[in-house]
Amino acid sequence: KKTVTKSLTWKRRLQIALDAAT
Repeated sequence: KKTVTKSLTWKRRLQIALDAAT
């Protein structure tokens, strides 16, 4: 479950980074 949380965190970070790049 910890892995899922970390995965979600990095995915959320990636989405934010993508949004900022857009």
